[in-house]
Amino acid sequence: IDRVDNAGKRWLESASEVQRRAMYDRRAGFVKASRQKDEDLVGIGQGIYSVELNRDDARLLYRAWHPRDVAWGEDHTGTINQVVRRGKYTLSDLVKTFRDVPEKIREDAKKTPSKEVEYRHFVVPRQMYDLDDGKRFSEREYPFVSVYVLCEGETKVLEAVPSRDLIYCIPRWMRLDRRL
Repeated sequence: IDRVDNAGKRWLESASEVQRRAMYDRRAGFVKASRQKDEDLVGIGQGIYSVELNRDDARLLYRAWHPRDVAWGEDHTGTINQVVRRGKYTLSDLVKTFRDVPEKIREDAKKTPSKEVEYRHFVVPRQMYDLDDGKRFSEREYPFVSVYVLCEGETKVLEAVPSRDLIYCIPRWMRLDRRL
């Protein structure tokens, strides 16, 4: 920061204010997710939250996830580079959220919209998933793939899209596999 000129400092200040407004927007859920993540971090030793765009209105969306529902893997440097999370959608939310929902699920959603179904959300390095996008998105710019899989009846990929980042933030208090 010492080498940034006056115009650069003004830009950084403006960008900081934009980021702050986006994070602390009540609908973004940053305060709630941070509180829940902090409770898990203190009580369990690790906390998990995700940061992504809200599909409804292109705002940031922060959500905390319980460690029992999330698993992750590390690369050779000890950096988390893949995450899988389990969760449930109501049938009505599933149909609203994803385009490629099986017809049977769409029919069931009309009869029992509040029935819940299990899904998995995977975020993995791009080279681990064959994303058939015709290389429209460069691997360098989008190094991850976000994949939602329906686990009801026949397993079905609901969505597979390139991602600029891992989406999940997993601060850890202490790792149990430390080498002495």
